[in-house]
Amino acid sequence: MEFFNNQGDIKKTYLGKDKNYLELQNSFKSRNKNYYKSNFYHINELKKRNFNLFYENVNSLIIPLNERTNLLSAQIENVKKNPYYYISLSDKISEIKGVEHLMSSLEGCSIDNCEIILKGGNEIPILEGSSIGFINEVIKAGIMYSSDNIFVGDKTYQKRRRKFRFSSDKAFAVNHNESFISYYPDTTTKITVGVDMGRVAPIIGKQWFSFDMYEDDHYRWEIAPARMYISSLEELYLANDLGYFKNGINNCVNIACKSSWNQFNDIRFFNSECARHEILDIIGCLKLLTYNGNGGIPYGHIIAYKPSLSMVIRFIKTFKESFIY
Repeated sequence: MEFFNNQGDIKKTYLGKDKNYLELQNSFKSRNKNYYKSNFYHINELKKRNFNLFYENVNSLIIPLNERTNLLSAQIENVKKNPYYYISLSDKISEIKGVEHLMSSLEGCSIDNCEIILKGGNEIPILEGSSIGFINEVIKAGIMYSSDNIFVGDKTYQKRRRKFRFSSDKAFAVNHNESFISYYPDTTTKITVGVDMGRVAPIIGKQWFSFDMYEDDHYRWEIAPARMYISSLEELYLANDLGYFKNGINNCVNIACKSSWNQFNDIRFFNSECARHEILDIIGCLKLLTYNGNGGIPYGHIIAYKPSLSMVIRFIKTFKESFIY
């Protein structure tokens, strides 16, 4: 499998273990600077575990390309209605479940031209609940520029075009009760997310996190490791009744139990992992914002408070219908 990119070759940026380790050190210093000294030992253990995680291999992710069957375009028009715990794509012939983490990792690497082959089912592996496994494999495989002319079949070549990101000079918002997602024009690409689980899960409480694609540490360090979360055991039971997580949630979901975590040692970011994972999901959904080979995260500042996947999809559809068509 080859991954192509019109934005640049990040393989050069992340080759070399020494450079990676320095980036990781600086990233953790900035993340943990506000925590008490009593947590020093736990933080060091967390660093070691995360460092190993960043470099673990998930060899099963790279699947040889054999033949093209039932290709499904990853775009917002193919999203099934009312997503709850994951995004499903369908064109009435094929259906792919749980695409948001993989799409998020591709957008985090600025990849806009690739073909993904699934075998053994129609669901993207959840791995350990984040996108770090996918992004590690993408970087290990290497990222290349597209050739000048792209072969599209039947002896036909499509001329390479310069990719651009969308933007707008108007602000807008979508909301449902107290939840909202708003867009504000800007010259950079920034996403800010807030969650409030103070009543249901005090251990989560109120979290806010902002991520700037061009000014902050790379997506691989700041967003990719953040895992899925469930705010209570009651929510887990309800999800099981609806048909989700039938294969179990071991090592892939953080479960809040009032004022504690079910597995505290699995938490990767103090006081911000839930907000970071919401950003991960939003980036994965924005990856579906495509039109004529362009798309991805638009220029501007997106602010979301207690966003659901269905609201994120409604926001993206509104953006595309209002400012692209």
